[in-house]
Amino acid sequence: MAERMAKFEVAAPSGFAFFGDMGSLSKEGREAEMRSRELAREIRRSDGDTSELEAELDALLAEVFAEKQTAQQERVDELRERLTNLEERLSQRQQDREDIIAKRKEQLLGLESRFDW
Repeated sequence: MAERMAKFEVAAPSGFAFFGDMGSLSKEGREAEMRSRELAREIRRSDGDTSELEAELDALLAEVFAEKQTAQQERVDELRERLTNLEERLSQRQQDREDIIAKRKEQLLGLESRFDW
């Protein structure tokens, strides 16, 4: 397996991640990414005018970039919401500090809590 991957690393241009992170892309985005790689290969191998191919590549890359940006923004928004929730929980725990400590002490000492049924 490592040998097969080494072949891909040699075939890929410098700084180019062959498989890349396509997990955040839609089916159309993955297809656009794969097509952009095919176009790039065609352009590299071409001896003639590649302006039309390069224009198509530019359009595909802009499409993939936009989709990746959207996915990353959604991830940032999710993380921001999660962080807000964690900060609220932390703040509430700080307010309940004395009760939490007292309950834990009762647990450790085997005492009945005043909150037990």
